[in-house]
Amino acid sequence: MSKGLYLDTNIVFGLFDRQLERLRKGKNFKIPERLKLLHSKGTSLYVSIVTRSELFIKLKERWNITPREFSELESLWMFFLSTYKIIELVPGIPPYEHIVLKDVYSCVKHGLSIKTEVTNRIFGYVDFIHLYIAKINQLTYLTAERNLNKIMLKRLNEIGSVINWGRFRRLFG
Repeated sequence: MSKGLYLDTNIVFGLFDRQLERLRKGKNFKIPERLKLLHSKGTSLYVSIVTRSELFIKLKERWNITPREFSELESLWMFFLSTYKIIELVPGIPPYEHIVLKDVYSCVKHGLSIKTEVTNRIFGYVDFIHLYIAKINQLTYLTAERNLNKIMLKRLNEIGSVINWGRFRRLFG
């Protein structure tokens, strides 16, 4: 039984992108519908240091953020966690201290064999690390990947619980 949702980076990217657009271009900020729906459901929402790292890399590339400007991203991240009551899974804090590198490797290896078998180019190795983190924390991994066909989702659910945004919205929207 899942005790909450572990959010893929692509679920939260729009919020941060819009925040930076507001700060840098003065555009009006509108909370993404995804986040509104997730927040309204009262489900526990989780992210990890992997989410933060992947998000910051994508934002750095998109907005040409310099190392001096990383504090801006950190501020947005902390605002995100506190405003939307998101729980960040941090290494060294239970249950993260139990992560075993060989288990991460095994999950990624199994995942990559599924990826090869199903020939899905969308789901990458970082996604398998997210899936492993969700699994060890008994969470359902929520991703916005649209190209996860039924076969791929079935195979990924052999590793851990996965749902894509389209299905989540149909079930709970």
